[in-house]
Amino acid sequence: MCKYCDNLYSGNSCECLNLSDIAMNGVDILGSMSYLTDKDDGLVYLETVVMDCRGEIITHCSIKIGWCPVCGNNIKSNMNNS
Repeated sequence: MCKYCDNLYSGNSCECLNLSDIAMNGVDILGSMSYLTDKDDGLVYLETVVMDCRGEIITHCSIKIGWCPVCGNNIKSNMNNS
């Protein structure tokens, strides 16, 4: 039986909780996927989707690249130059 945990986002620390933290909270994990995307504000975001054992999304975190201090402010410009 799949259980949900409502507290999957780690406050204001600009990062998703890792899978082991989620699993310890009683959620059966099917898998996770991360990808980069750009949004209307012109910034690049790292999107992380975590699915439960039924394939339903249980958390979806967006990290704003170039704004989040954890990510550093020069990642977007480096990506554009590559």
